Amino acid sequence: MTKEEKLLYAIGEIDDELIMEADAPAPKNITAFPMNKRWKKAMLTAACFLLCIGVWASVGGLFRMGSASTGMVSNAKPAAPAEALIPEAAEEECDEIVAETECTTQEGAETPMEAPAAKAEEANPETSGVGKCPVGEDEVFYINYQAPLLPLDVSGDSDGIRAERQLTIDAAAQYDESNTVEAVDEYLLKNTTNADKTLTLEYHYSANFRTAESVSMKVDGSADAQSLEASLSYNGFEDDGMNIHHFSNWNDLMERFPTEFSSVDDYVSLYANEPIVVYELYDAEIPSDAPDAACIAVEFECDEDTFIWNNNFNGMSVDGNSRIYDVFAKEFTRREEMSRSLWVFGGQELRDIQIKGYTNGACEVEYDGVTAKLRSYQTTLKEAVSESIWQYAEANDIVLERVDEETLANAVLAYLKYSPLGAEPQPRYDYLSSWEVNSDVLGVDRIFTIEQTVTIPANSSIHVKVELDKRPNWAFESGQSCIDVVPSLGSELDFDSIVINLVKSDVLDVLSGNLTEGETELDTETERWYAIYKEAELCGLPLNE
Repeated sequence: MTKEEKLLYAIGEIDDELIMEADAPAPKNITAFPMNKRWKKAMLTAACFLLCIGVWASVGGLFRMGSASTGMVSNAKPAAPAEALIPEAAEEECDEIVAETECTTQEGAETPMEAPAAKAEEANPETSGVGKCPVGEDEVFYINYQAPLLPLDVSGDSDGIRAERQLTIDAAAQYDESNTVEAVDEYLLKNTTNADKTLTLEYHYSANFRTAESVSMKVDGSADAQSLEASLSYNGFEDDGMNIHHFSNWNDLMERFPTEFSSVDDYVSLYANEPIVVYELYDAEIPSDAPDAACIAVEFECDEDTFIWNNNFNGMSVDGNSRIYDVFAKEFTRREEMSRSLWVFGGQELRDIQIKGYTNGACEVEYDGVTAKLRSYQTTLKEAVSESIWQYAEANDIVLERVDEETLANAVLAYLKYSPLGAEPQPRYDYLSSWEVNSDVLGVDRIFTIEQTVTIPANSSIHVKVELDKRPNWAFESGQSCIDVVPSLGSELDFDSIVINLVKSDVLDVLSGNLTEGETELDTETERWYAIYKEAELCGLPLNE
């Protein structure tokens, strides 16, 4: 897949009709106050541009960055207090090339940095393809910095349970089509007592709803009777409130990373049972010769303060008491499984409703060829968001076999704290749109937890094996990648040993960090173990064609 194809795939919501619509003259405005209709095209174009940037930053895979990861979790124990996970100053991001054997700490003092064994000699141009690439002296800026690989945790009667952990990180796998690192995280849990022990295994990992189901956990070779839970997202928003915050380095992540994995249902909006009136388009008729950008519009009058959730309409115009919501006619055939509806809050009424066809999204030249009907019914907000996000997931081929309906609906409701309905409204959601909210909820980082209750017989043991693909942190400018591991923090297990085997490909040089190529037995008292590496055969901007 070429980088151009990856870009088009990532921006799958911007279809041909939307592109043609961007060329349409004199479109409507998209603000809550009267504005000349000429502005709608500019606003939609800007919105599409911002969407492109948001998708580009979140998926991380467009230019050899891999897919974003995020996840689910139980409301159990903290993985680790944020302050505990922050490394010592001497372990700050020392991302310079090993030829420069010093790095600057937070306090500005220079601390010698030991050269990893894998970097003891300069890269050989004959074996690495070309000469060694220069590495900038500035702190490396990583794109969408990921949470570390977290340890297995347990709850219940864990007294007398001893653990051994063996983690293999195959960085060589990063250069296949997925651009991810393969990790195999194995545990031997030994019951050293004379009584059977029943406890719940909890494997926490960072992912998002799009990628959460790719992680597997097997206990003595079986994955039976497991559940998957989701935490709140820990991304937050940029200061402007328009864009979701993506972390750039370890310290940035630790400032916001949760000290406790809270289940989304602990934060469900008070509006879950809010009654709403749904106005839904149906029975659309679209002639085969209809203009590609032909749209169907719902036009009506309402009070200026009427709050309406736009469920899958493509455009809107607000001019005092008058509003227009439109959807591309061919969307009905392209995504038949998705409802196009307006959700009206607070018992407000829509007046003088008309259904009209137009040649394009500017909604200025009427077109009689496309028609539709409108029906209304009452439901609750929770019922509406549940149906909407499942439709969105199915339409975008997002597999959610282990995520239940309640979890997904609650994730949307919890995210509404950033909407005009919630306590922390952000400009990004001034006008609630299901396209935007559903995409964000499914794509933002969170902690997922795979849980399974097991019984370990007296003086016996069980084997736990977790397999996952993890996107490494990647620096756009320098091409450096970073993998982070926390050995035991946030886990109730007593570890006898923790061994990591870092496998790298022939084109990688390990530049810095306390993980080197090969097998390393970790000191469990060190909060963070990490390796920073780089493609030795590429300079400038490494692209995976």
